[in-house]
Amino acid sequence: MTIKLPPELETKLKAAASARGVDANEYAVKLMDQVLSSDGGIDDVPVPDEATLALLDRWDRRDASDDPAAVQRAIREAEEFMQNLDRNRREMEGPNARRLWP
Repeated sequence: MTIKLPPELETKLKAAASARGVDANEYAVKLMDQVLSSDGGIDDVPVPDEATLALLDRWDRRDASDDPAAVQRAIREAEEFMQNLDRNRREMEGPNARRLWP
């Protein structure tokens, strides 16, 4: 089956898929499956918050770097952040708390 989309709808679909890091075809299939599997129909499909997606995209573009030192620093900061979240969880919930990351 081939579905012809108006150009503006195709652009929106590709942007929404890209914001989620998935292929546009895969995203379209997921959307259709979600609509067709729901009891209420198309009104049950959540509408993406375009303003939030645009803001996140601007932040990604602003913070993008191909400098190896900056990339490594960002990776270290992210790892430290995740370790701190995990440590806080263990401190709050005890030693048997579920680990968030390995």
